[in-house]
Amino acid sequence: MANAPKNREQWKNVIEKQLSSGLDPVEFCNQEQVNIHRFYYYRSVLYPKQIKRLKKSSFVQVKTSVIPRHSVTLEAGFVKINVDQSQLDFIVALCQRLNNS
Repeated sequence: MANAPKNREQWKNVIEKQLSSGLDPVEFCNQEQVNIHRFYYYRSVLYPKQIKRLKKSSFVQVKTSVIPRHSVTLEAGFVKINVDQSQLDFIVALCQRLNNS
């Protein structure tokens, strides 16, 4: 980032931008040229309750991709799961239900 964040308000903006970007913190910081260690520090200082919730969660971030034959591939680390179109509605409903619990 050409102009590195200098105060809490600027860091709040950076953190909110990362959240809305859909990128994980590492990808976002690489893309925006933000120091990842400072990012994590300010995120923990400015949003301590949200960080506690993140640490308690057993969910991991997954990357998704759509394959032309109407299926979706979910990736998390070394695990890849292909979901056929016929199962997609069920998976979406399940994820929404888990997110609301």
